[in-house]
Amino acid sequence: MLRQITDRVLSACGVVTAGQARDMVRAACDLTRTTYENKNHWKDSDSLSGRSTYSQAERKIARERSRMERSSNSWYSGMIRTARAHVVGTGPRLQVLTSDPIRNRRIEAAWSKHSSDINLTDKLGTAVEADWTDGEAFLMRSENETRYPITTDVCLYECDQVSQPFFHQLDRTIEDGKRVDRLGNAVEYWIYDHHPGDFNLGYSSPLDGNWYPASDVIHLYRQDRPGQLRGFPRCAPAIEHLAHMRRFSKATLSAAERAALWGLFVSTTGSSVVAKQMPEDFMNVEWERNLLNFLPDGWKVEGVDSKHPGSSNAEFQRTELTYFCRCANMPYSLASGTSRDSNFSSAKMDIKNLWEPEVKSEQDRLNRLVMAPIFRWFLEDIAISTDILDGVGLLGNIPFRFYWPPVPQADETDVATASSLRMSTGQSTPASEAAMRGDDDEQHCLTAAANYGVSVDEYKRARFAKHFATGGTPGGVADPAAAGQMQPSETAGAFAGTRRRDFTNNQKATAEVLQNMINGASEVVAKNSLMRLGWSALAAQELIDDARDGAIDATDLDPAQTTEAAV
Repeated sequence: MLRQITDRVLSACGVVTAGQARDMVRAACDLTRTTYENKNHWKDSDSLSGRSTYSQAERKIARERSRMERSSNSWYSGMIRTARAHVVGTGPRLQVLTSDPIRNRRIEAAWSKHSSDINLTDKLGTAVEADWTDGEAFLMRSENETRYPITTDVCLYECDQVSQPFFHQLDRTIEDGKRVDRLGNAVEYWIYDHHPGDFNLGYSSPLDGNWYPASDVIHLYRQDRPGQLRGFPRCAPAIEHLAHMRRFSKATLSAAERAALWGLFVSTTGSSVVAKQMPEDFMNVEWERNLLNFLPDGWKVEGVDSKHPGSSNAEFQRTELTYFCRCANMPYSLASGTSRDSNFSSAKMDIKNLWEPEVKSEQDRLNRLVMAPIFRWFLEDIAISTDILDGVGLLGNIPFRFYWPPVPQADETDVATASSLRMSTGQSTPASEAAMRGDDDEQHCLTAAANYGVSVDEYKRARFAKHFATGGTPGGVADPAAAGQMQPSETAGAFAGTRRRDFTNNQKATAEVLQNMINGASEVVAKNSLMRLGWSALAAQELIDDARDGAIDATDLDPAQTTEAAV
């Protein structure tokens, strides 16, 4: 009563009451509504930070279940192997980019031998598998005196071995064995001397360990949230669907087995039979095959009826696997190991638009987080133990890059055609195309020149002539004296013998190419485009020379004036 009186007084004074405000504003978002139907769905939502969400207990349960599912499910195991084969493959290849080519080759040769000696490619593959399965992997710098003079080695650790030391449980700068500064950057890691799950009675204590500086430890994990300090299994959102697949397969198999066993039950409705409690009353009766058997009055035979929808097993498996492979950014055709349910174009598009960007992103992450530190360790070692880097200066100023194997392509001819078109139109260079293939263009030129018995410069000139069809030199023809022996201008009759419509279209295209060159396009690209339209090299060059003054003066570009000649 008092509240109603107060509301009336406030309303008379022009003040908006709380009740009136609720009546005036009725806007809401469906996501923020909690109803009887959705309250159970959203009951586990929280506002925890990225660090608290992926706590030690949560990560332990998630990775243990992920490992179990991978060891028990062929789909999961196959996906991890596919990811390893595409991301790491045969391993990265080093290219050093200093101004001294001889020194570059010496460093590259030493690195190639060293990475082979320490089985670096296998270790990278194992680290990628652990990253996908457990959510993280650790690599630490170590020394192997048996590989003198370059003794640097890399040791792999499972994330269980990098854990919270029991005497630092209340230290907020430590997150499960990882000490960070106020900005979240790693300072050092606590690594147990032995794996906590390795039950060996010879160990003095499974909790013995040491702090190691972050400069000697590589922590490979994907950060999904700001403030997250440890990794979480990548496929955790859908691992439960893999369990559904195995359970459904077993249920389908059980139903099929029950139907194939031909079990029968004999029942009766007769009143002369007295029910008894003794198990001996349940007996088995042998039936003769291919005979007509009669039963007494009131008796009947009933078989086990399998109601399980076994015919839908394939569709169920496909649906569940699609759920799972989506969180890994892997196309269904790769996850299932077959493209029988996809046409050729769909399979190519899935690889190009979904999986290839994922692989390149993973390889770039490996470059920054793994390969750069390992190469730095290698340079520090050879700077002391060899003379390869004498006079180089600061090791951190040595430019380098790693080339990774490309994603396999379904149509190699299409890929080669696209590469040739990009280079012939000036959109790419041989070095860029070689990098996309995971190759070194300089090394390719050296090998090709040696195979063909020519110099590297001769091979490069021949390649230029192949891409731009100019005779081998940027100016146009290989031998300037040969220019005078070429045919006279073919501008007027380049399209002689063509149909009227084709002639008109070619003339318009010629004018467009020249106008683009006047507007700033490359002359090399313009000349190549004119030659594709049918102009000879000399005629195309004459048209370009004529248009350099900013105007197209040639009268034979007008279709109206040259139609009769073309017909």
